[in-house]
Amino acid sequence: MTICVLTFVYNDWPALWALLPLIDSELGNAGLAAEMLIVDDGSTQAAPSCLPVSFRALHVIRVLRLRKNLGHQRAIATGLAYIYDHLSYDAIVLMDGDGEDRPADAVRMVRIVEKDPTAIVFAERSKRSETPLFVFFYQVYRLMHVLLTGTAIRVGNFSVIPSSLLGGLVVDMNLWNHYAACVYVSNAKTSTISTERGKRLDGQSKLHFTSLVIHGLSAISCYNEKISVRLLLCTSFAFTLLLSCLLLTVGIRLFTHLAIPGWATYTAGIVTIILLQLMLLSLLLSMSLLSGRKRQDIIPLRDYGYFLAEVKELYRV
Repeated sequence: MTICVLTFVYNDWPALWALLPLIDSELGNAGLAAEMLIVDDGSTQAAPSCLPVSFRALHVIRVLRLRKNLGHQRAIATGLAYIYDHLSYDAIVLMDGDGEDRPADAVRMVRIVEKDPTAIVFAERSKRSETPLFVFFYQVYRLMHVLLTGTAIRVGNFSVIPSSLLGGLVVDMNLWNHYAACVYVSNAKTSTISTERGKRLDGQSKLHFTSLVIHGLSAISCYNEKISVRLLLCTSFAFTLLLSCLLLTVGIRLFTHLAIPGWATYTAGIVTIILLQLMLLSLLLSMSLLSGRKRQDIIPLRDYGYFLAEVKELYRV
């Protein structure tokens, strides 16, 4: 089975160099061989020109350098498109380059893909190691994600992609925004294994709070059509409910002898204003949905070359 390990880095070379021997050891112990593609996401610190070490399972290591920093999701999209366009493997192992994705778990996922090469295997975190504040905001995000999209996701980038599914991903416009959300929106067959987050091998994460919020919103944006329909249904329900209340108030006033309090007129006016706003919101959602279907977004396989600066081979057996 031919394997490519795809990872990405932004000024985090020490952690990546510490990770390479761990990947090589796990693959070698499992009797697997692989090549590696490192996407340099516009790092300001240059990668070494060669690796002064030898590996047992890693036969080729390449660095794909981008012209500018695109963010890790677009670095992933560029790497996958390059692999599909220029290389050929049975499976692609996608993992972070800092050590938090454990190589031993990657081997477990590869074994699953060997048995079933029709599904993308994701690592699902059974235990998180972040601060309580991070966990709190993450749970808030998960709740918001479920309410807006109707889908609960507990996976990230760490996964193994069989080659049979790669072609569909690299022509999906959502891949440019968020890899995991793209897979789930495309209804590709998936499975998960339970894993624990590993420890970062060196330095600190480059993702700060703002970057994490953008990352989360990027995932939600992949469900824009579903979100638009769900919001449209909610506003339609609210519109029907408020209109019924307004008609009931007017009916009581005109056709019965029941007393109507003095504030009913003001209430009816406020309800009418809310109804008009809901009508406008529904119209805007509908137009946004229709215009979004006509917009020409970036297709990774077609457009990745604009962001590619060079491909350099660091190591070959």
